[in-house]
Amino acid sequence: MDETILERIQRLESELDEVREGVSKIELMQNQGQVDFVDFGDIKLFMLKNDNLYDRFVPDSKKNQSIRDYLLDAKRLPKPLIGNSVNHLFFHILNHLWDNGFKVTVLDVGCHIGLFGLRLANLIRYSGRPGEVVLFDIGRTAELVPPNIRVNRLGGVAHFERIAISDISGPAILYHKPGYSDSDNIFSDHLKGSLSYLVDSIALHEYITKSRIEGALVIKLDVEGLEPQIIQNIKDILLDRIVILTFEFTPSRFEKQELIGNLFSELFAHFLLFDIFYAIQPTQLVEIEPSTLTNYVDSIYNRTYGYTDILCIPKKLKQLDRLLVRLNNLRQLANLYSLCQLELPEGNH
Repeated sequence: MDETILERIQRLESELDEVREGVSKIELMQNQGQVDFVDFGDIKLFMLKNDNLYDRFVPDSKKNQSIRDYLLDAKRLPKPLIGNSVNHLFFHILNHLWDNGFKVTVLDVGCHIGLFGLRLANLIRYSGRPGEVVLFDIGRTAELVPPNIRVNRLGGVAHFERIAISDISGPAILYHKPGYSDSDNIFSDHLKGSLSYLVDSIALHEYITKSRIEGALVIKLDVEGLEPQIIQNIKDILLDRIVILTFEFTPSRFEKQELIGNLFSELFAHFLLFDIFYAIQPTQLVEIEPSTLTNYVDSIYNRTYGYTDILCIPKKLKQLDRLLVRLNNLRQLANLYSLCQLELPEGNH
C-alpha cells in the first residue's frame, strides 16, 4: 500500500531525527579533535582526524565542511558524478548489470568510512534501479559508518553490519594501531605494536547464504591480508552466481609464493582479471595475463605501498564483449592514491 502524505512526512521527520542524533555524537567527537566532515565530490562523509588516510590522501580544500549547511539543505540529495574515465568504472559496471536485468547487491567488506559502498548506494538511489549496499567493518571507523549513511540520506538502500568478515565464523582478535585505522584487521599485527581487541566474525559464505541475497553480487574485499582465504570460502558462490569481485592484492602477505599462483590459477579459469590500482578511485584498467603473472607479481612488490587492487569480471557475464568495449573506452588516468574524485565529469568542476 502506498504511504499517505502524512505518513511520508512522519517518516522523513523520523529519519531527520536519526541524522541529528548521529550528528550530535559526531560533534562531540569533533570537539575532542577526532572527527572531520569531508567533501568527496558527490557525497560527504565523516573521517577520523590525525589518521593515515585523512592526513595523506585528502586535500585540505576538502576538509572542514559544514555539517549544518549540509543538513539544512534538506531537499538536496547527493548526485553521483558519472564520467568517462576509469575513475567511474564501477558505475558503468552496475549500469551493465542493470541493463541485463539483474538486481545488484554490493558487499563492501572492510568498508572503513564507507566511501566505496556509499558512492554506489548513491548511484542506486539516484537511478531508481534495483539494488542495495551492505557495508561491513569492525575497526575504529565503524562508529562513523551509520552517521555517514544517515547524513547522506542513504538509509533506504544501504545498511551497516558491525562485524568482521572472515573465512570462518567465531571470535577473532582485532588489531588496531592508532593513526592507521585503514589497517585495522583480524589477520595479523603486520604494523607491529598494535592494540588488540576481541570481536565477532562471520564467514562471508555463511552471511550471504543466511541473508538470502538474490541477483548479481559486487564484492569488494579490503581485509588486510585475509582476501585469499575469503575468496576460497566463497568459491562455490563465485562459480554459481554472477559476481563482480575486487580485492586488495599484497603479495608480501602470502606465507608461500606458490599460494599466489594457486589463487590466480583458480581465478583465471572463470574470470578476466584487471589491475585497477586503487578500488576507491580506479586510475587504470590493465588486463592481467596468465602468461605474464610472475613478472606482474614482481612489479607489485615495487609499487609505493607494495599492493594493488584487482578487478575480476566473470567470463559467463551476459554481453561481456559489450561491457569490455565500454570499459576499454574509459580514459585512463595517472596512478595516484586519492580518496577524492580525481576527475570530475564536465559540468561538475
